Amino acid sequence: MAQDVVDQDTIHHLFPGLNKLLDFQRKFSIELEQQYELPWEQQRWGRCFSTNVSKFVVLNHVTVSPHVPYQGMITTFLCGAGVLTDL
Repeated sequence: MAQDVVDQDTIHHLFPGLNKLLDFQRKFSIELEQQYELPWEQQRWGRCFSTNVSKFVVLNHVTVSPHVPYQGMITTFLCGAGVLTDL
């Protein structure tokens, strides 16, 4: 099935910053959930974003920018593997 289409080594080769992105996403989600658990008067949603501004910038550079040149290669690979069929 779809699980066998792309192995872990290929994913890490195509998206070298994926682990950093996933780690940040987990931690950020926990921060958001902690804000949600506070009483309404104590919630400070902006703090979750303002304390992580530098991480958003770094993750954008690490995980997105390097992949733009590979867009065609990734699309071709996924179409050839039958993952993307409507392009």
